[in-house]
Amino acid sequence: MIDILLNATKLALSEDARKSASAIVDLIRRSPEWERDICVLQAKIEFKHDEHAALLAGLAATKMKNLHFNGQTIEAFQTSYLELTRNAFEYGCGAKGEIEITVDVSSVYVSVITENSRGLELDLDRLVRRQRELIANNPRSLRGRGLLLVEELADTFQSDPPRGVKAVFYRDRVDLDTLDFRGVKIVWVNGGIYNPSITRRLKELVSNALREFNVVLDISRFSTCSSQDESLSIKLDLMAVAAGRIFVVKVGSLYRGNLARNSGLIVVGSWQGMLDVLGIRHLEEELRWAIGNHIGWRDNLRTEW
Repeated sequence: MIDILLNATKLALSEDARKSASAIVDLIRRSPEWERDICVLQAKIEFKHDEHAALLAGLAATKMKNLHFNGQTIEAFQTSYLELTRNAFEYGCGAKGEIEITVDVSSVYVSVITENSRGLELDLDRLVRRQRELIANNPRSLRGRGLLLVEELADTFQSDPPRGVKAVFYRDRVDLDTLDFRGVKIVWVNGGIYNPSITRRLKELVSNALREFNVVLDISRFSTCSSQDESLSIKLDLMAVAAGRIFVVKVGSLYRGNLARNSGLIVVGSWQGMLDVLGIRHLEEELRWAIGNHIGWRDNLRTEW
């Protein structure tokens, strides 16, 4: 059986309809609430009908597509949804129990909450730490990777007390691109500057790169960045100094942020400035060709040199 709450309206399904996937999907799609840009779908699904959980994922994915979410974001949502519901059925639901799923869809984000029926309180941070330790001790293990995968794919992933976990996926997807050039790792931020996960994703990428490269972070597509990202840039600069590397932030001519104020950061407004800082000005033409081949000559023509 599947009991569905769509926003504040409970959809009454006959026993036959509960057994019919097409009936459930059709009823939800015809609901006025589901047609709105902001919609909350809540369902209680019994263990013996766990296949119904997949219906909700498909419906949410279709709605995300209609709201112009990036294909990679939709895939990340579907994968995470599968892992969370599978985990809830396996560990939080007896053979006669049920799980509760809440999918919140809007034009800005999509979230999924799964709750177990056993009343088990979840300490997500502890569980994730334990799984990391288990994988580190047994890299070939095929179990215990679900939560770690969701943590990587979701923009935010946290406990939803007392019995649930919540993963959120923003339409403004973090889009990072990199190029290795003569001992320099160039990192472009192409999107997601206001996505809550950009700090975590940039820190992981750049901190790993600093082990081998000097790093240039290019945020020239944006006129400003959040105070959180400015703080991150300063921390990355300190990490670069500790590693004996150079960390440079490249901004555009329209940038109006505060990166260079009282931070000691190296901030440049052109590729020539970057080359001068790194002492490789003689490689300018080679860099032009490298960037042109990497991101496309049309974009390269608009690059501020």
